[in-house]
Amino acid sequence: MGKTKKVVVTVVVVAAIVVCGCMAWFKFYKEPHDKAVSDYNNAVTVLTDKNKELDEHIDSLNALIKGKDKPYSKKVAEKAAEVVKEADSAKRTVPKDMPSKTKDIVSATGKIDVGVDYSEQISELDESAKEYSDSIKQLKQVTNPKESFVIERLKTIKEVKEIKAVTEDNDPNGHLNKPHGYTATVYFVSSSVDQSEVYYEGKGDPVDKGTDGGGAVEVYANVADAKKRNSYLEGFDGPGITDSGSHRVVGTCVIRTSEYLTASKQRKLERKVINALIALD
Repeated sequence: MGKTKKVVVTVVVVAAIVVCGCMAWFKFYKEPHDKAVSDYNNAVTVLTDKNKELDEHIDSLNALIKGKDKPYSKKVAEKAAEVVKEADSAKRTVPKDMPSKTKDIVSATGKIDVGVDYSEQISELDESAKEYSDSIKQLKQVTNPKESFVIERLKTIKEVKEIKAVTEDNDPNGHLNKPHGYTATVYFVSSSVDQSEVYYEGKGDPVDKGTDGGGAVEVYANVADAKKRNSYLEGFDGPGITDSGSHRVVGTCVIRTSEYLTASKQRKLERKVINALIALD
């Protein structure tokens, strides 16, 4: 074989080896590596998007929690804080750097891609946000409500038979619209009270009978005034002729029920009045 021919053969053999080597490198390293990188990046993108969606729902609830408007129910506030905490704990961490080796990339992708589903957390966050918003509305309804609102809500209670608001002319305490006094007081007669036992002077309307006939809703401009009134009423608690029945602060209102009711009936009527006032349309 001539010298030239040998060179040609050598070149062909070397070229074949190089081609085969390149093909092997591409098939057994480059392709798997590129696929691993692509799968990893896709997994990171999916996780990032899902984390972003979860964060949006967390932020919405946090905005309510940190807002100036407070909820009526402390339990709703406590639950909201716990739901946010659990959602934060469930959030998966997006890796900062991709590994360099193919097998490590594949392994990292598997960890990212396993069970990333925040639907349960999002559902709980949205439910809690709805409860929180509703509770805010409820507190607003019992914060210095209008006399007309109280009357309309008392009308929805089956055992409430008569209702009358005080005026400056018939106000038994003389506190209507005075500093730290009530902005409205609405008396009502309850069918649970034996009206024959109730003493009154006048025509016997709900204001004449006072809280003895059933109860009353006293409305104050702020919580401090309502609590001050409630503390005053506490001074008359206990057996005796000074007992003025049960009383409880709800928002800026003092809910009162008749002394002629048993303790259990007082609590039931009190709950009915509260439920009527905080009911949402």
